[in-house]
Amino acid sequence: MELQTLKNFIVIAESGNITKAAQVLHISQPALSRQLSALEAELGVTLAQRGSRHINLTAHGTYLLQRAQEIVTMADKTKSDLTNQQVISGDLYIGCGETQALKPVAQALKVMTVQYPQVHIHLFSGSGDELRYKMKSGFLDFALLLDPTNMQEYNFIVLPYVDTWGILMHPTNQLATQQVITPKDVDGIPAIFPRQPYTFGQLENWFGHDIASQNIIGTYNLLFNAAMLVQADVGIVYCLDHLINAIDIPNLVFRPLAPQLTTKINFVWRKNRPLSSAAEVFLKVLQKIISA
Repeated sequence: MELQTLKNFIVIAESGNITKAAQVLHISQPALSRQLSALEAELGVTLAQRGSRHINLTAHGTYLLQRAQEIVTMADKTKSDLTNQQVISGDLYIGCGETQALKPVAQALKVMTVQYPQVHIHLFSGSGDELRYKMKSGFLDFALLLDPTNMQEYNFIVLPYVDTWGILMHPTNQLATQQVITPKDVDGIPAIFPRQPYTFGQLENWFGHDIASQNIIGTYNLLFNAAMLVQADVGIVYCLDHLINAIDIPNLVFRPLAPQLTTKINFVWRKNRPLSSAAEVFLKVLQKIISA
């Protein structure tokens, strides 16, 4: 399975049509069709269902598309890292969740774009599990991970921000009149929780019991979308403060938890894995901004 074959498969999947993909790749349609068939024979699975005008990926094809995109990105990143040692250039891949702690990272990226315009920035948003997986696979240079995180695999900087947990709710909710929310206040109330499993342990400590006893009606991975449910008064949402401006957005009220529940944010990179020249410079810029 050659790298070019994977690149061609990505184009086929994105085009949804072998003829169109062949035009993009500047090869003949029969040759590209044979290449797809040969790839299926090599893997022993059907990757796409062929129609008269369109192709649809099978479950195997969708899985290969995801992996192919990661492999091609890694190959491009590796080439960029190795061929851009003399001049500070290349690509920076940074993973993060939704947190205000991204601010000093954004300031450091601003410095990089001004002083090193040949460095290109790639941000990946995802859950903690997704970020840890992509860090382990080498897809990311750095990631922002919320506590609790097993730091044995990482070098890290604790960012100068502490995120505070609370509840986002509709202003007509009975809890909106309170300044803080206690575990007793939320018993039985329909609630939407973050999808990240690591947050459950923190919230269970706050509740004082298993989170499964709560009236969980759903989960989310992007707070903006969850906030739309709050505006429709579907339920309350457990989230971190400062991610949604509840003051300026109608039909949203944020109240912190009591006792207070906070989490630290760590800026991490893998131990025993060399950084590219661009990543090393970026790390120094970030450390300077944090220490200022």
